[in-house]
Amino acid sequence: MRIFLTILFILVLLLTVILLSQAEVWAEYWDGKFRYAVRYFGIQVYPFRKKKEKAPPDPEKERKKSEKQEQKKAERDAKKQAEKEAAEAENKKRLLADKMQRTMQKIADTCDLAGNALFAAPAPLKKLFSSITLVLETDFLIGGEDAADTAVLYGRLQLAIQNVLANLGKYIHVKRKNVRLACDFAADESRWNVRASVKVRIGTAVAAALWLLWNYWTGGRKARKTIVSERI
Repeated sequence: MRIFLTILFILVLLLTVILLSQAEVWAEYWDGKFRYAVRYFGIQVYPFRKKKEKAPPDPEKERKKSEKQEQKKAERDAKKQAEKEAAEAENKKRLLADKMQRTMQKIADTCDLAGNALFAAPAPLKKLFSSITLVLETDFLIGGEDAADTAVLYGRLQLAIQNVLANLGKYIHVKRKNVRLACDFAADESRWNVRASVKVRIGTAVAAALWLLWNYWTGGRKARKTIVSERI
């Protein structure tokens, strides 16, 4: 009996720790590279880290042949890349700025819709949202050749970011680690760096999921009873 109680106590303790712990979804777009990860107890659980495979040694002839092919390919790629960069240099600034502005507007609109839905949401879902923590870090530098366009874009983005963070702060915990938005009229191009992590308590997420499943099941039963009664 003592062994059973000990095992039961350990299981209850582990379950309590798991339910009180937090899962984290982390993502960033920094220096032109996108990265993401899912962490639990500070350990990356996704994507799984693959072990590096050792490349087999190549013979001398194959090595020289490969070097020549790579050199020719590099010259062709460099020429194509130079032509491509010359053609896309002007479009890149405008497209990225427009995309960022549209994204901010979509986020703001989504926050408004989510706020209206959350206001009428039941208590379990409100509890779930209240357990979410967003940690945000940005490094935006607005630049460009046209000073007027740069100033307008800077003002619009600053207003959009403040609105988004204010709306999110009504429903979840928002921590601004380092939200930076600057304007540089001497810069030739803009810089867009953003890093965010979303943390949620496992127990609250499980409770909300069980509540949704229970309501889905009971709603289905009521619908079936209604259909049967109508047939009778």
